[in-house]
Amino acid sequence: MDLLDKYMGVSAPKPPGQSSGASSSGRGGPPSSVYRTNVWGDQRRGAPPSSSGSRPPPSSHSSESRPPSSYSSASRPPHSSSDSRSHQSSYSSSSGSRPPQSSSGSRPSPGISFSTPESRMKKREYDDCGSEYDSKVKRERKYESQHSSSSERKYDTQHIPSGSDRHKDSFSPITNIPVRMNSWRLDITEMDEVIQKVMFKTLMIMSNGKSFDLADGIVAVSGDVNRQVRRRALCLIFEYWFRQNPHLFNGNKNPSVAAYDAAETFYVGLSNMPNEITEQKSILSESDFSMEDWEVVSRIFRRPDTKFEITVKSTGRLYTRGPNALSIDNRSELTRCLECVTDQIVHTNDYLLYNTGIYSLKGGALSEPDGVTEIKSGFSKVTKVITGDDDTKPQAVMTVDTAQSAFFKSTSMLKFFHAKIEEANGRGGGGRGGRGGRGGRGNFGGGGRGGYGGYGGDRGGGYGGGRGGGYGGGRDSYGGGRENYGGNRDGHRGDRDRYRDDRRDDRRDDRRDDRRDDRRDDRRDDRRQNDDRIRHRHEIDYDDEAIKKLEEDFKNGRITNKMLDNISRALKGLECIPTHLKNVKANRGLIIDSVADESAISARFDKEVKGKMTSVTVHSHFLDTHGLTIKYPNLPLIVSKRRKEVNFFPMEYLFIVPGQRIKQQKMTPDIQQHMTGQNSSLPLQHIRQSETILRDYLKMNGGNRYLDSFKIKLQSKEPIKMSAQLLAPPYIKFNQSQAIRLEGKGVRFPTNDRTTFVKPAELKRLLIVSFDYNFRGMDMFEECLNRQFQLQGIRKDRDYKCIKQQQDVNDGEGIYRLMKNAKKDKVTLVIAICAEKKPEVHDTLKYYEEKLGQVTLQLSTETCDKMSRGGGNKQTVDNVLRKLNNKCGGTNFFVEVPEQYQGKSVCRNAAEMTGKLFEDTQFIGFELSHTGARTKFEQQRAILDGDPTCVGVCYTLKRSTEIGGFSYYQDTRVHKLLHLKEHFKTCISEYKHAAGKLPKTIVIYRVGSGEGDYEKIRLEVEEMREAAGRYEKGYNPKFLVVLSQKNSHVRIFPDQIREGGKAIEQNVQSGTCVDSFGSAHGLMEFILCCQTPMIGTVRPTRYTVIVNDTDWTKNELMNATYYLSFGHQVSYAPPAVPNVLYGATNMAKRGHNNYKTFTRIGEMKDVVQRVMDSHRDVIDPSEMNDLVTTDCIDDISKMVNQMTIPGRNFWA
Repeated sequence: MDLLDKYMGVSAPKPPGQSSGASSSGRGGPPSSVYRTNVWGDQRRGAPPSSSGSRPPPSSHSSESRPPSSYSSASRPPHSSSDSRSHQSSYSSSSGSRPPQSSSGSRPSPGISFSTPESRMKKREYDDCGSEYDSKVKRERKYESQHSSSSERKYDTQHIPSGSDRHKDSFSPITNIPVRMNSWRLDITEMDEVIQKVMFKTLMIMSNGKSFDLADGIVAVSGDVNRQVRRRALCLIFEYWFRQNPHLFNGNKNPSVAAYDAAETFYVGLSNMPNEITEQKSILSESDFSMEDWEVVSRIFRRPDTKFEITVKSTGRLYTRGPNALSIDNRSELTRCLECVTDQIVHTNDYLLYNTGIYSLKGGALSEPDGVTEIKSGFSKVTKVITGDDDTKPQAVMTVDTAQSAFFKSTSMLKFFHAKIEEANGRGGGGRGGRGGRGGRGNFGGGGRGGYGGYGGDRGGGYGGGRGGGYGGGRDSYGGGRENYGGNRDGHRGDRDRYRDDRRDDRRDDRRDDRRDDRRDDRRDDRRQNDDRIRHRHEIDYDDEAIKKLEEDFKNGRITNKMLDNISRALKGLECIPTHLKNVKANRGLIIDSVADESAISARFDKEVKGKMTSVTVHSHFLDTHGLTIKYPNLPLIVSKRRKEVNFFPMEYLFIVPGQRIKQQKMTPDIQQHMTGQNSSLPLQHIRQSETILRDYLKMNGGNRYLDSFKIKLQSKEPIKMSAQLLAPPYIKFNQSQAIRLEGKGVRFPTNDRTTFVKPAELKRLLIVSFDYNFRGMDMFEECLNRQFQLQGIRKDRDYKCIKQQQDVNDGEGIYRLMKNAKKDKVTLVIAICAEKKPEVHDTLKYYEEKLGQVTLQLSTETCDKMSRGGGNKQTVDNVLRKLNNKCGGTNFFVEVPEQYQGKSVCRNAAEMTGKLFEDTQFIGFELSHTGARTKFEQQRAILDGDPTCVGVCYTLKRSTEIGGFSYYQDTRVHKLLHLKEHFKTCISEYKHAAGKLPKTIVIYRVGSGEGDYEKIRLEVEEMREAAGRYEKGYNPKFLVVLSQKNSHVRIFPDQIREGGKAIEQNVQSGTCVDSFGSAHGLMEFILCCQTPMIGTVRPTRYTVIVNDTDWTKNELMNATYYLSFGHQVSYAPPAVPNVLYGATNMAKRGHNNYKTFTRIGEMKDVVQRVMDSHRDVIDPSEMNDLVTTDCIDDISKMVNQMTIPGRNFWA
């Protein structure tokens, strides 16, 4: 029994199947060159498919037919090898195509035949008479008109082509290819036709009279660990209540007949609950629970004699078949019910449950980037209900995807602190690499590819984490600090975790066994008797001599405030156990706020001693109050804040609670490398892992009593197989006489000396600033630039001048003067040369770039030296010029609609489609980037801590490859776009300025998470319509709004994958599109893969049309979306999403970095104080917090972004 078992409840067994399963390396399996398997693990070479009825896939689609040389780009977002990975500085002057896949010899498996409004539209297009189509439309409209809301009827996104459009799509694919999904059909035909929905509200009533609704969550029950504890407590409460009320469920005492969402709803079939429940209340207290279960429940409160008031009431019915089952409301509720039922089996003490995935509490570690972190494997599962084949009953589809996340290891705070100091000093022993064979996820039978151990430290016992650099001095340069939407999650799944549920049925059944009860009671007693021994054992996981050395370093000032600030950012929000507290009920855990720059010897506070307030040190307090002598009194203290209190704790009495994730903005480069590099699984391993999840974790082959109770099962052991389209790439046009056709050379289009920019920039003045005093090649670098300017046609103004100077990187005031003077002198571009590729001055430059409106480009000394001496590869030089041309207002190339691909017609009328899709059309991308919300302490102290939500906006101008963008801030974690009237006006006014007229059609790609965002988006569109009308009287553009799910859990695999193939051979090709996967709401939807993967498994993007005023068809939209992905101007290969969405993502990242820089340079305090002073005399103090927050965010947004360069891709 260890601390993990003590704190998380019971001892969690190792995950099932961890030591078994197919090896990712293929050892032990048959020597098959083509992988074919069903979900139950049968592998055969050339064997016929199972009895599911699918046809054998064609052998001609083997990845061996693809030339590897034609794919030279990675699936990572495009970047410059110099600038996008480096950071910028300042100045202080006072003056191809893929070979088509043959489909001869066999046809792709039809798999599932989804029937959606879009697929029925297609049937009409090929039905000359139209009689069948008309009858289906009448039925569909009848159902939708009866059950859809007025707003849903208003925003009908289905376009029905007319005239000649009925008979043929505007675009033809290169070919159709057989693919398999990571989705399975569920058989719900035997479920009760009626499912009862019941409200289950749990009110926690404290002994002081205060009460809290546990479904809403409370301040004391926040954070990763406490969220898990709250779920388990709620599920235990539900189980005990259920057993006390068998009369409501036909005398059944088995809670598995009901599915509880661990919030305020449970579902049960009509056969088990024939009568509705009128509202009734009951009370549960300590006497109703076993001692062990009460110990779990009591962790969510601090006061004794706490009770729980349960309110139960039937709130409605949902239907699994019949005419009522097809309404939109019923399909949404049925989706929640199925999600809840299928989740029950894993909602136990063995797993950690998050919105983004499910992770095993013990085991499942793929690698350890350093001594205090680990990468764990997990999985996610999404269930949704769609319209059935015959339009009379719904169908259910389950999607299973693998996941991984970085976690803090359960260690002492001393070990953690030592590891981070070693990391900041560029030392450390590093961690172990991945496990098992190549590329798999060890927890799911595949095994992680052997990782790369950390870098050796100065001392053998170091806990450091490989390459140094710490957390970047306050810079958020490790992923943008974003919490993106988690794929296909519905809107009802939020902080309340309505669809999650921790079950206790395994333990309930065990309690029926007296012998197990005795063993558990003995184990519980032993755990209580040995608490001190367990704590002591976990307090010595550090090197005593190394900790004493840290004491000396802190006393002597070698541990700087900057180091402490960086460690504070890493620790903020982390939960720890104070091991010095002997009272079990008081030993709750605390949330870390920061690391103090004081020790237990120097830090003092006022304490009442014998009736008098006396100033005491932390050291004396622990000795007098707890009888403890602090072993390391000269180390910094840990600060925890609760309500209006600030508490100090010595590090040696704190232990990190297991099961806490590392947020993306806190990940070091080493952690990110382990997340995206050696632990990435290839498609073949991904398929095997999904099968293991179905079989061993979700138990879809039997042994799942929840599925048995609701009569749910897999309809087929085979995943869904479909026929995907391979879309043709666009033409790429450079100068007016050239158009590149990607004919058999992959989707990265080639360039040469003759492919000059279609719209070269014009330079007035150029400022080259060196922040590296060792760099002596500025003159030669300038000559290199001049040669490239001439080759690419970049023009120089008649009064062009190039200024060169040196600048101290640590002179903040000098950098500000440099940028201000550059703007005043009308410098077109500031090129900053730095010794590092990621210098801290980069964020400062980018901050002033938007605050002052001066464009910058940062390059590393290494890159500039190679260019000046004629070295470096052509790719590096090209990337620098591509970025420079964009930043200075030029355009590298245009994207055009293709007519042919390898001699085959792919567009019926390219000129017509160009006019329809791109002329008078503006494309806009919106990205929301969130961070954590403010704590209660910060709200009460009016501390604006925790970044606000940043909105990135990117828009096109006259041509679809000419883009501009900006970012702005809004209140923390608000998922609706705010201030749209103001910012939408900016987009259309810039288009008018560039094109001379307003756009007639506006296509918006808006990042979102699923159906929960639909209504928000419709409200946003109404605000944009109003803004358009106000901008110009009578202006009423047509809107087409596409919800883009970049982190959707859906994957697409080739139906046949060659064993041992590389990532590019095992993945589907760029341009693969599945356009009929079934929509839960009958909306136009398609799944598109734009990028070419070089590592791991490609993640496609799901696109759902929410609003469509246009006459665009799905065929036209998905091709236009693919063409726009080529519009990125730096990397000549498409990223995963259209250029406006990719640009909006970059702007959101830039906005977060600018906010952090704004805070770091000290301007935040002045803004907060000014806003508070302006409201102090005119508003009640109780309303001050929200008002200060809102006004501060608005002020900061204006200050930081007041001079954003309009109509230019300045962030390239």
